[in-house]
Amino acid sequence: MRLIQLQNQRFGSLVVVERTDSNRRGYARWLCICDCGNRTVALGDNLRHGRTRSCGCGRGKNILAETSDARSWRMRGLKASIIAQARYINPRTAPTSTPSLMDIAWAAGLYEGEGSCCRAGKSTARWSGLMVRISQKDTECLLKLQRLFGGTIGSETGGACSWGLCGVRARGFILTIYTLLTQRRRKQIRFAIDPTLAY
Repeated sequence: MRLIQLQNQRFGSLVVVERTDSNRRGYARWLCICDCGNRTVALGDNLRHGRTRSCGCGRGKNILAETSDARSWRMRGLKASIIAQARYINPRTAPTSTPSLMDIAWAAGLYEGEGSCCRAGKSTARWSGLMVRISQKDTECLLKLQRLFGGTIGSETGGACSWGLCGVRARGFILTIYTLLTQRRRKQIRFAIDPTLAY
């Protein structure tokens, strides 16, 4: 059976990183990174035919579509719960292309020099309220970041612009570049996530 290369391809919320071992039946399995930052292993056939489109975090979107015509109070409560869980995902801030390993290394270098990470609000949840920001006068760099990782671009005083992510997209970005950062930056990120982790 011929192996179909899936590396660096996007399937729903998943980006294929590399091939792992085969399952018992000899089907190819692939390591993927979800937009939320989680890693998962999926069968190539399931990826190509749309049966696996996320690590599990995006299941609420499919359930929401299936229950949209439900009339019972129980189903309405389920639908409201799903909307509450998925409210942090804004489709307008989604990435439009898949980053390569070179793009990830470039983004880590840019974050190392110009980036910041902080927590907004008083939430006690670990990743809730996490914000990532990179300021630059060169908007072309920020547009590339937006294309690769999503997020928004805004203007600052002094003619500079900033690219930013928050919530689950910020978590995904941080987990993607974390191993490429210096110890000083890693400590800042741990402190932003949870002040008790800053060791």
